[in-house]
Amino acid sequence: MGTMIELYGKCSCLTILISLSNLNHECKPNAVCIFDGQNINLFASRNIDIGEEITMSYDLTTAYNDKYKKVLECQYYFKCSCSFCTDYHYPNLCTITKCDCDGPVISNSDTGMICCQKCGKINFDKNFITKRINFLNCLHQLYNSKNHRPERKVAVTIVANKDRILVNNFLKNHKQVIHAKNNEIFWLLMEYVDNLEESIFVYYTEKLISELDFYFGLRTGDVGLMNMRLALYYVEKKEFSVAIKYYCKANDGFDFLSIDHSVRKRINEYIGVCRIQNKLHKAGM
Repeated sequence: MGTMIELYGKCSCLTILISLSNLNHECKPNAVCIFDGQNINLFASRNIDIGEEITMSYDLTTAYNDKYKKVLECQYYFKCSCSFCTDYHYPNLCTITKCDCDGPVISNSDTGMICCQKCGKINFDKNFITKRINFLNCLHQLYNSKNHRPERKVAVTIVANKDRILVNNFLKNHKQVIHAKNNEIFWLLMEYVDNLEESIFVYYTEKLISELDFYFGLRTGDVGLMNMRLALYYVEKKEFSVAIKYYCKANDGFDFLSIDHSVRKRINEYIGVCRIQNKLHKAGM
């Protein structure tokens, strides 16, 4: 049995897959399954050594998460014992905040201390600690509010206006401390992706894309769609050179499709139009 994740990142169905059942689960797998509507494609998510076992994730996930472990128990009837889940010292990714150097500040569950994984800083001033605690409390309240969806793997199509305002204000007010590697922030963005103010969407999506090696579940189609929306944003701002950059990244995101696939053809057409518009814009026309 497996969960098929279609191009838009939504869980479309549960399936029984005889051939894929030979692959064991790993929370940080070396391969990813993508369902393109007709075929199931298996892609390497990193370099795989000769003789290394091929593994996949039985569900779309980003990192260690107690809720995710419960999904494995309820849906697949087993407790994951991979190193990613059993390592006692693995940090709580839901508590990640951003350091002044833009690195992820992570709390150690064993010592209770916080440390930046980029610059190694451990001595943070009272102002930073206060902002961090305030952010984590607000995030906790947001996820435990009665209006918030408990299942965050599917984008919400209908959102109450007060919830839309609440999420957008939360993301605006905590920009200084929000880091893209925070697991809960990732799912919040995935859930409200169609309800974010454009500038907020662009800001956080660019942050997420810079952390793609961390979010192995965001390969291929998901990344392509995110880059296409970024490209459109910069087209509307007449920043065509930036738009071209994101359209090219979108093309790379759909590299599992054939070159003559309609999606890739359309993206190449957009790139061509942007190049013409860029020349005209530079010429003052």
